[in-house]
Amino acid sequence: MTEIKKIAFILPVLFMFGQPQFNRFFIHKYSTQRRALGVYSFGELGSTSVNIKFLNSFFTGQFINDELKNSVRHRLGDHNRFGIDWSTEISFLNMHDSLLGKNWGFYAAIKNRVTAEGSFSRNAFELPFYGNTMFAGDTAYLSDTRGRLFMYQQFQLGFVKTWTRPKSSHVFGIALSYLNGNNLLEANFNQMNVYTDAQADYLQVQGNGYLYRNNPEYSRFFTNNGSGLSVDLQYQAQLGNGFISIQVQDLGFISWERPGDWLTMDTTFRFNGITINNIFTTDGSEFSNFLDSINTYYIKHTNDRPGFRMLPSRFHLAYTHFLLNGKLMLQAGVQARITPYYFPQVYVQGTYYPHSRIMVGTSIGYGGFGTLNIGLDAGVDFGKGYTLILQTRNVEGIVPNTFATGLSAGIKFSRMF
Repeated sequence: MTEIKKIAFILPVLFMFGQPQFNRFFIHKYSTQRRALGVYSFGELGSTSVNIKFLNSFFTGQFINDELKNSVRHRLGDHNRFGIDWSTEISFLNMHDSLLGKNWGFYAAIKNRVTAEGSFSRNAFELPFYGNTMFAGDTAYLSDTRGRLFMYQQFQLGFVKTWTRPKSSHVFGIALSYLNGNNLLEANFNQMNVYTDAQADYLQVQGNGYLYRNNPEYSRFFTNNGSGLSVDLQYQAQLGNGFISIQVQDLGFISWERPGDWLTMDTTFRFNGITINNIFTTDGSEFSNFLDSINTYYIKHTNDRPGFRMLPSRFHLAYTHFLLNGKLMLQAGVQARITPYYFPQVYVQGTYYPHSRIMVGTSIGYGGFGTLNIGLDAGVDFGKGYTLILQTRNVEGIVPNTFATGLSAGIKFSRMF
Protein backbone atom coordinates (compact mmCIF):
# COMPACT_ATOMS: atom_id res chain seq x y z
CA MET A 1 0.00 0.00 0.00
CA THR A 2 1.47 3.35 -0.98
CA GLU A 3 1.76 6.30 1.39
CA ILE A 4 -0.94 8.14 -0.57
CA LYS A 5 -3.42 5.30 -0.02
CA LYS A 6 -2.52 5.05 3.65
CA ILE A 7 -3.35 8.71 4.15
CA ALA A 8 -6.58 8.22 2.25
CA PHE A 9 -7.60 5.61 4.81
CA ILE A 10 -6.45 7.80 7.69
CA LEU A 11 -8.50 10.78 6.63
CA PRO A 12 -11.95 9.35 7.38
CA VAL A 13 -10.80 8.50 10.91
CA LEU A 14 -9.61 12.08 11.33
CA PHE A 15 -12.87 13.22 9.83
CA MET A 16 -15.20 13.29 12.82
CA PHE A 17 -17.51 16.20 13.51
CA GLY A 18 -16.05 16.79 16.95
CA GLN A 19 -14.21 19.68 18.55
CA PRO A 20 -11.59 21.07 16.14
CA GLN A 21 -8.90 21.35 18.82
CA PHE A 22 -8.98 17.60 19.48
CA ASN A 23 -6.88 15.65 16.96
CA ARG A 24 -7.45 11.97 16.26
CA PHE A 25 -4.29 10.57 17.82
CA PHE A 26 -2.59 7.19 17.20
CA ILE A 27 -4.00 7.11 13.67
CA HIS A 28 -0.64 6.02 12.22
CA LYS A 29 -1.18 2.67 14.01
CA TYR A 30 -4.75 2.19 12.78
CA SER A 31 -4.56 3.45 9.22
CA THR A 32 -6.79 0.67 7.87
CA GLN A 33 -9.51 0.88 10.51
CA ARG A 34 -12.83 2.12 9.20
CA ARG A 35 -14.89 2.57 12.36
CA ALA A 36 -14.42 4.74 15.44
CA LEU A 37 -16.40 5.03 18.68
CA GLY A 38 -15.59 7.88 21.05
CA VAL A 39 -16.62 9.42 24.36
CA TYR A 40 -15.38 12.94 24.83
CA SER A 41 -15.64 15.95 27.14
CA PHE A 42 -13.85 19.28 26.92
CA GLY A 43 -14.40 22.47 28.92
CA GLU A 44 -12.69 25.84 28.81
CA LEU A 45 -13.02 29.31 30.23
CA GLY A 46 -11.18 32.45 29.32
CA SER A 47 -11.12 36.21 29.67
CA THR A 48 -9.10 39.08 28.30
CA SER A 49 -8.64 40.62 31.75
CA VAL A 50 -9.82 38.48 34.70
CA ASN A 51 -7.07 36.09 35.81
CA ILE A 52 -7.36 32.58 37.21
CA LYS A 53 -6.25 33.48 40.72
CA PHE A 54 -9.00 36.09 40.99
CA LEU A 55 -11.62 33.64 39.70
CA ASN A 56 -10.43 30.95 42.11
CA SER A 57 -10.69 33.34 45.07
CA PHE A 58 -14.09 34.63 43.94
CA PHE A 59 -15.76 31.24 43.45
CA THR A 60 -14.23 29.62 46.56
CA GLY A 61 -15.21 32.52 48.83
CA GLN A 62 -11.67 33.61 49.69
CA PHE A 63 -10.79 37.18 50.64
CA ILE A 64 -10.04 39.34 47.61
CA ASN A 65 -7.47 41.93 48.67
CA ASP A 66 -6.48 45.12 46.86
CA GLU A 67 -3.44 43.47 45.31
CA LEU A 68 -5.58 40.81 43.67
CA LYS A 69 -8.17 43.34 42.49
CA ASN A 70 -5.42 45.52 41.06
CA SER A 71 -4.02 42.53 39.14
CA VAL A 72 -7.27 42.55 37.16
CA ARG A 73 -7.75 46.31 37.03
CA HIS A 74 -4.46 47.05 35.30
CA ARG A 75 -5.50 44.75 32.42
CA LEU A 76 -8.97 46.22 31.94
CA GLY A 77 -9.90 47.92 28.70
CA ASP A 78 -13.05 49.64 27.52
CA HIS A 79 -14.47 46.29 26.36
CA ASN A 80 -13.50 43.13 28.26
CA ARG A 81 -14.50 39.70 27.02
CA PHE A 82 -15.16 36.43 28.82
CA GLY A 83 -16.43 33.02 27.79
CA ILE A 84 -17.13 29.48 28.98
CA ASP A 85 -17.58 26.51 26.68
CA TRP A 86 -18.26 22.89 27.66
CA SER A 87 -19.12 20.02 25.35
CA THR A 88 -19.70 16.36 26.22
CA GLU A 89 -20.47 13.80 23.54
CA ILE A 90 -20.59 10.20 22.44
CA SER A 91 -20.02 9.58 18.74
CA PHE A 92 -19.72 6.81 16.18
CA LEU A 93 -18.15 6.86 12.70
CA ASN A 94 -18.63 4.00 10.24
CA MET A 95 -16.76 4.06 6.92
CA HIS A 96 -17.53 0.39 6.17
CA ASP A 97 -21.24 0.62 5.42
CA SER A 98 -21.98 -1.14 2.10
CA LEU A 99 -25.57 0.15 2.12
CA LEU A 100 -24.37 3.64 1.29
CA GLY A 101 -22.06 2.52 -1.49
CA LYS A 102 -18.31 2.47 -1.96
CA ASN A 103 -16.30 5.01 0.06
CA TRP A 104 -19.40 6.29 1.86
CA GLY A 105 -19.82 6.41 5.61
CA PHE A 106 -22.03 7.84 8.29
CA TYR A 107 -21.48 9.63 11.58
CA ALA A 108 -23.83 9.83 14.57
CA ALA A 109 -23.45 11.67 17.87
CA ILE A 110 -25.31 12.86 20.95
CA LYS A 111 -23.88 15.95 22.61
CA ASN A 112 -24.58 18.21 25.56
CA ARG A 113 -23.45 21.79 24.97
CA VAL A 114 -23.06 24.66 27.44
CA THR A 115 -21.89 28.12 26.39
CA ALA A 116 -21.64 31.35 28.37
CA GLU A 117 -20.13 34.48 26.87
CA GLY A 118 -20.25 38.21 27.30
CA SER A 119 -18.45 41.51 27.75
CA PHE A 120 -18.27 44.21 30.39
CA SER A 121 -16.90 47.73 30.72
CA ARG A 122 -14.03 48.82 32.92
CA ASN A 123 -16.36 50.60 35.34
CA ALA A 124 -18.56 47.49 35.59
CA PHE A 125 -15.67 45.81 37.38
CA GLU A 126 -14.52 48.82 39.39
CA LEU A 127 -17.89 49.82 40.86
CA PRO A 128 -18.74 46.52 42.65
CA PHE A 129 -15.17 45.70 43.71
CA TYR A 130 -13.88 49.19 44.66
CA GLY A 131 -17.12 50.91 45.61
CA ASN A 132 -18.43 54.27 44.43
CA THR A 133 -16.08 56.46 46.48
CA MET A 134 -13.73 56.71 43.51
CA PHE A 135 -16.65 58.02 41.43
CA ALA A 136 -17.57 60.92 43.76
CA GLY A 137 -18.66 63.77 41.50
CA ASP A 138 -18.30 61.48 38.51
CA THR A 139 -20.24 58.85 36.53
CA ALA A 140 -19.59 55.12 36.37
CA TYR A 141 -20.35 53.91 32.85
CA LEU A 142 -21.68 50.37 32.86
CA SER A 143 -23.06 50.54 29.32
CA ASP A 144 -22.51 47.73 26.81
CA THR A 145 -22.36 45.15 29.60
CA ARG A 146 -24.02 42.05 28.22
CA GLY A 147 -23.87 38.30 28.08
CA ARG A 148 -25.78 35.08 27.62
CA LEU A 149 -25.71 31.52 28.82
CA PHE A 150 -27.43 28.73 26.98
CA MET A 151 -27.50 24.97 27.27
CA TYR A 152 -28.80 22.55 24.68
CA GLN A 153 -28.62 18.93 23.58
CA GLN A 154 -27.58 18.02 20.06
CA PHE A 155 -28.63 14.91 18.11
CA GLN A 156 -26.45 14.66 15.05
CA LEU A 157 -26.38 12.49 11.94
CA GLY A 158 -23.79 12.98 9.22
CA PHE A 159 -22.56 11.42 5.99
CA VAL A 160 -18.98 11.20 4.72
CA LYS A 161 -17.71 10.60 1.19
CA THR A 162 -14.11 9.92 0.18
CA TRP A 163 -12.46 10.14 -3.23
CA THR A 164 -9.05 8.59 -3.89
CA ARG A 165 -7.00 9.57 -6.91
CA PRO A 166 -3.50 8.40 -7.94
CA LYS A 167 -1.89 11.49 -6.40
CA SER A 168 -4.54 12.88 -4.07
CA SER A 169 -7.50 12.06 -1.85
CA HIS A 170 -10.47 14.10 -0.72
CA VAL A 171 -13.11 13.80 1.98
CA PHE A 172 -16.36 15.71 2.26
CA GLY A 173 -18.94 15.47 5.00
CA ILE A 174 -22.20 17.02 6.04
CA ALA A 175 -24.04 16.57 9.32
CA LEU A 176 -27.51 17.72 10.32
CA SER A 177 -28.55 18.20 13.94
CA TYR A 178 -31.74 18.55 15.91
CA LEU A 179 -31.20 20.85 18.90
CA ASN A 180 -33.13 20.63 22.14
CA GLY A 181 -33.04 24.08 23.77
CA ASN A 182 -32.67 23.45 27.49
CA ASN A 183 -31.72 26.68 29.31
CA LEU A 184 -31.32 30.31 28.32
CA LEU A 185 -30.18 33.33 30.35
CA GLU A 186 -29.53 36.72 28.77
CA ALA A 187 -28.55 40.18 30.02
CA ASN A 188 -28.10 43.26 27.87
CA PHE A 189 -27.60 46.76 29.26
CA ASN A 190 -27.26 49.16 26.34
CA GLN A 191 -27.10 52.06 28.76
CA MET A 192 -26.43 51.88 32.49
CA ASN A 193 -24.77 54.86 34.15
CA VAL A 194 -24.46 55.63 37.87
CA TYR A 195 -23.64 59.19 38.98
CA THR A 196 -22.38 59.71 42.55
CA ASP A 197 -22.85 63.15 44.11
CA ALA A 198 -19.59 64.78 45.18
CA GLN A 199 -20.93 65.14 48.75
CA ALA A 200 -22.36 61.61 48.68
CA ASP A 201 -25.89 63.00 49.19
CA TYR A 202 -27.46 60.99 46.37
CA LEU A 203 -26.99 58.59 43.47
CA GLN A 204 -28.57 59.02 40.06
CA VAL A 205 -29.07 55.93 37.94
CA GLN A 206 -29.87 55.98 34.25
CA GLY A 207 -30.63 52.56 32.87
CA ASN A 208 -31.81 50.91 29.70
CA GLY A 209 -31.62 47.16 29.31
CA TYR A 210 -33.13 43.79 30.09
CA LEU A 211 -32.56 40.50 31.88
CA TYR A 212 -34.18 37.26 30.69
CA ARG A 213 -34.32 33.75 32.10
CA ASN A 214 -36.42 30.78 31.09
CA ASN A 215 -39.02 29.45 33.51
CA PRO A 216 -37.08 27.75 36.37
CA GLU A 217 -39.83 25.11 36.62
CA TYR A 218 -38.71 23.91 33.18
CA SER A 219 -34.96 23.96 33.62
CA ARG A 220 -34.25 20.28 34.28
CA PHE A 221 -31.83 18.38 32.09
CA PHE A 222 -33.33 17.50 28.67
CA THR A 223 -36.41 19.70 29.32
CA ASN A 224 -37.54 21.29 26.06
CA ASN A 225 -37.80 25.09 26.10
CA GLY A 226 -37.28 25.36 22.37
CA SER A 227 -36.05 23.51 19.30
CA GLY A 228 -33.61 24.22 16.53
CA LEU A 229 -31.55 22.92 13.65
CA SER A 230 -27.90 23.18 12.68
CA VAL A 231 -25.58 21.94 9.97
CA ASP A 232 -21.87 21.06 9.98
CA LEU A 233 -19.71 20.98 6.86
CA GLN A 234 -16.19 19.60 6.57
CA TYR A 235 -13.72 19.11 3.76
CA GLN A 236 -10.23 17.62 3.77
CA ALA A 237 -7.73 17.29 0.95
CA GLN A 238 -4.53 15.23 1.06
CA LEU A 239 -1.42 17.10 -0.06
CA GLY A 240 1.63 14.83 -0.15
CA ASN A 241 2.35 13.83 3.45
CA GLY A 242 -0.11 16.35 4.85
CA PHE A 243 -3.60 17.62 4.37
CA ILE A 244 -5.65 20.77 4.65
CA SER A 245 -8.99 20.77 6.44
CA ILE A 246 -11.88 23.24 6.51
CA GLN A 247 -14.68 22.99 9.06
CA VAL A 248 -17.91 24.91 9.53
CA GLN A 249 -19.72 23.91 12.71
CA ASP A 250 -22.92 24.87 14.49
CA LEU A 251 -24.38 26.85 11.61
CA GLY A 252 -27.93 27.09 12.90
CA PHE A 253 -30.41 28.42 15.43
CA ILE A 254 -32.70 27.60 18.34
CA SER A 255 -36.23 28.96 18.53
CA TRP A 256 -36.99 29.36 22.25
CA GLU A 257 -40.76 28.87 22.42
CA ARG A 258 -41.61 28.41 26.09
CA PRO A 259 -42.31 31.80 27.74
CA GLY A 260 -39.84 33.04 30.33
CA ASP A 261 -39.35 35.98 32.67
CA TRP A 262 -38.29 39.37 31.31
CA LEU A 263 -37.11 42.21 33.54
CA THR A 264 -36.72 45.45 31.58
CA MET A 265 -35.64 48.91 32.64
CA ASP A 266 -35.72 52.18 30.71
CA THR A 267 -35.74 55.06 33.15
CA THR A 268 -33.78 57.48 35.35
CA PHE A 269 -34.19 57.65 39.12
CA ARG A 270 -32.49 59.35 42.04
CA PHE A 271 -31.62 57.55 45.26
CA ASN A 272 -31.26 59.71 48.37
CA GLY A 273 -30.59 56.92 50.83
CA ILE A 274 -32.68 55.03 53.38
CA THR A 275 -33.82 56.63 56.63
CA ILE A 276 -33.54 54.45 59.77
CA ASN A 277 -34.97 56.07 62.91
CA ASN A 278 -33.58 53.59 65.43
CA ILE A 279 -30.99 51.04 64.45
CA PHE A 280 -31.77 48.93 67.54
CA THR A 281 -35.47 48.51 66.71
CA THR A 282 -35.34 48.23 62.93
CA ASP A 283 -36.65 45.00 61.41
CA GLY A 284 -35.11 45.55 58.00
CA SER A 285 -38.38 46.63 56.40
CA GLU A 286 -36.76 49.88 55.25
CA PHE A 287 -34.55 47.95 52.84
CA SER A 288 -37.35 45.69 51.62
CA ASN A 289 -39.64 48.69 51.08
CA PHE A 290 -36.94 50.39 49.03
CA LEU A 291 -36.41 47.31 46.89
CA ASP A 292 -40.18 46.90 46.45
CA SER A 293 -40.49 50.49 45.21
CA ILE A 294 -37.65 49.97 42.71
CA ASN A 295 -39.30 46.76 41.58
CA THR A 296 -42.71 48.39 41.23
CA TYR A 297 -41.95 51.76 39.64
CA TYR A 298 -38.79 51.27 37.64
CA ILE A 299 -38.60 47.63 36.54
CA LYS A 300 -41.14 46.12 34.15
CA HIS A 301 -42.03 42.43 34.49
CA THR A 302 -43.31 40.48 31.50
CA ASN A 303 -43.65 36.84 30.49
CA ASP A 304 -42.88 36.10 26.87
CA ARG A 305 -40.86 33.83 24.62
CA PRO A 306 -37.40 34.90 23.39
CA GLY A 307 -37.82 33.57 19.84
CA PHE A 308 -34.89 32.85 17.51
CA ARG A 309 -31.30 32.86 18.73
CA MET A 310 -28.45 32.08 16.35
CA LEU A 311 -25.70 29.73 17.52
CA PRO A 312 -22.11 31.04 17.75
CA SER A 313 -21.07 29.24 14.55
CA ARG A 314 -17.46 28.03 14.36
CA PHE A 315 -14.97 28.10 11.51
CA HIS A 316 -11.70 26.18 11.53
CA LEU A 317 -8.93 26.12 8.93
CA ALA A 318 -5.87 23.94 9.51
CA TYR A 319 -2.92 22.34 7.76
CA THR A 320 -1.45 19.13 9.19
CA HIS A 321 1.84 17.58 8.09
CA PHE A 322 3.03 14.05 8.90
CA LEU A 323 6.72 13.22 9.37
CA LEU A 324 8.62 10.05 10.38
CA ASN A 325 5.94 7.72 8.98
CA GLY A 326 3.23 9.45 10.99
CA LYS A 327 5.04 9.48 14.33
CA LEU A 328 5.43 13.26 14.22
CA MET A 329 2.48 15.48 13.35
CA LEU A 330 2.71 19.26 12.96
CA GLN A 331 -0.38 21.45 12.64
CA ALA A 332 -1.10 25.14 12.21
CA GLY A 333 -4.54 26.67 12.09
CA VAL A 334 -7.00 29.41 12.92
CA GLN A 335 -10.40 29.20 14.62
CA ALA A 336 -13.14 31.82 14.63
CA ARG A 337 -16.76 32.17 15.74
CA ILE A 338 -19.68 34.36 14.75
CA THR A 339 -19.87 36.14 18.09
CA PRO A 340 -18.42 39.45 19.32
CA TYR A 341 -17.04 37.74 22.42
CA TYR A 342 -14.52 35.47 20.67
CA PHE A 343 -11.36 36.76 19.01
CA PRO A 344 -10.01 34.62 16.11
CA GLN A 345 -7.52 32.16 17.58
CA VAL A 346 -4.31 31.22 15.78
CA TYR A 347 -2.21 28.29 16.94
CA VAL A 348 0.57 25.86 16.13
CA GLN A 349 0.68 22.34 17.50
CA GLY A 350 3.09 19.42 17.51
CA THR A 351 2.44 15.77 18.38
CA TYR A 352 5.12 13.11 18.86
CA TYR A 353 5.12 9.39 19.67
CA PRO A 354 8.23 8.46 21.72
CA HIS A 355 6.79 4.92 21.92
CA SER A 356 4.22 3.21 19.77
CA ARG A 357 1.76 3.33 22.69
CA ILE A 358 2.57 6.77 24.11
CA MET A 359 1.74 10.18 22.71
CA VAL A 360 2.78 13.65 23.88
CA GLY A 361 1.95 16.97 22.31
CA THR A 362 2.14 20.68 22.88
CA SER A 363 0.66 23.80 21.33
CA ILE A 364 0.78 27.56 21.60
CA GLY A 365 -1.96 29.93 20.51
CA TYR A 366 -3.38 33.39 20.91
CA GLY A 367 -7.00 34.54 20.91
CA GLY A 368 -10.28 32.83 21.68
CA PHE A 369 -12.06 33.97 24.82
CA GLY A 370 -8.71 34.89 26.36
CA THR A 371 -5.24 35.81 25.18
CA LEU A 372 -2.07 33.65 25.19
CA ASN A 373 -2.57 29.92 25.73
CA ILE A 374 -0.14 27.01 25.97
CA GLY A 375 -1.43 23.47 25.49
CA LEU A 376 -0.34 20.00 26.49
CA ASP A 377 -1.61 16.59 25.30
CA ALA A 378 -0.84 13.13 26.62
CA GLY A 379 -2.21 9.80 25.48
CA VAL A 380 -1.96 6.05 25.91
CA ASP A 381 -2.80 3.31 23.44
CA PHE A 382 -4.02 0.19 25.26
CA GLY A 383 -3.96 -1.94 22.11
CA LYS A 384 -6.73 -3.30 19.90
CA GLY A 385 -7.76 0.25 19.02
CA TYR A 386 -8.44 1.49 22.57
CA THR A 387 -6.92 4.91 23.32
CA LEU A 388 -7.18 7.47 26.10
CA ILE A 389 -6.25 11.14 25.63
CA LEU A 390 -5.91 13.86 28.27
CA GLN A 391 -5.62 17.46 27.22
CA THR A 392 -5.42 21.07 28.32
CA ARG A 393 -5.10 24.17 26.20
CA ASN A 394 -4.03 26.25 29.21
CA VAL A 395 -1.08 24.78 31.06
CA GLU A 396 -0.35 28.29 32.30
CA GLY A 397 -3.64 28.34 34.24
CA ILE A 398 -3.50 24.97 36.03
CA VAL A 399 -2.02 26.57 39.14
CA PRO A 400 -3.99 29.76 40.05
CA ASN A 401 -1.92 32.84 39.21
CA THR A 402 -2.33 36.43 38.09
CA PHE A 403 -0.71 35.88 34.67
CA ALA A 404 -3.06 33.32 33.15
CA THR A 405 -6.56 34.24 31.99
CA GLY A 406 -7.62 30.84 30.70
CA LEU A 407 -8.30 27.35 32.02
CA SER A 408 -9.30 24.19 30.16
CA ALA A 409 -9.31 20.39 30.38
CA GLY A 410 -10.42 17.57 28.14
CA ILE A 411 -10.62 13.78 28.11
CA LYS A 412 -11.37 11.39 25.25
CA PHE A 413 -11.70 7.61 25.23
CA SER A 414 -12.03 5.97 21.82
CA ARG A 415 -11.99 2.67 20.03
CA MET A 416 -10.98 2.30 16.39
CA PHE A 417 -11.83 -1.02 14.75
